[in-house]
Amino acid sequence: MRVLVIHGSPHKGHTLKLTYKFEEAIKEYGDIQFEYLFLNELNIDMCRGCFHYITRGEDFCPIRNDNVKLVLQKFFSGR
Repeated sequence: MRVLVIHGSPHKGHTLKLTYKFEEAIKEYGDIQFEYLFLNELNIDMCRGCFHYITRGEDFCPIRNDNVKLVLQKFFSGR
């Protein structure tokens, strides 16, 4: 089994420590692999509202080179 942890906080504090404790506890039940994605370390831009994506297609989006596709790929690869 795989577990993807998407950590959205800019801090690696109590929530992350709790997640590590959960990982330790759950691994006692079998072969479970954890993968961590830290959103604050990725290049994810806000939509600029230019509507190029809608009117002209995905290839014309000015922020299409950010890491959203990476996050989505990792999220849906376990299916």
